[in-house]
Amino acid sequence: MHCGDPVAGLRCAEEALVLSQGAGSVIGEGLAECTIGKALAAQTGRGEEACAHVMKGIGILEGIGAQYDLARAVLTEAQVRTMCGDPAAAATAEKAGALLHDCGLTKEHSVARALIAQLKAE
Repeated sequence: MHCGDPVAGLRCAEEALVLSQGAGSVIGEGLAECTIGKALAAQTGRGEEACAHVMKGIGILEGIGAQYDLARAVLTEAQVRTMCGDPAAAATAEKAGALLHDCGLTKEHSVARALIAQLKAE
């Protein structure tokens, strides 16, 4: 996000969404939806809206077969669910970890493992 400022990050992500749609960039649209979701999750009371955007982004990425970006998006989903206190966060983090491992995305896989450990400790 935009230097830790979720409001500024949200504005940038919304702008990226408009630009992606205008350019016909389906992958850009999917990534922007996920980023919008993450920015919304950082704002109090917007968890449901945040999850909706992330799920829309995941659907787009899944639809075009963007395997690596999809794996990263599922990690974003797990992070958003964690931020919102959603009990499905742990299962989503496990799914993200498996997808990231399968894609060989070691940095992101480490993030997923840390999230899983955090959720187990709670």
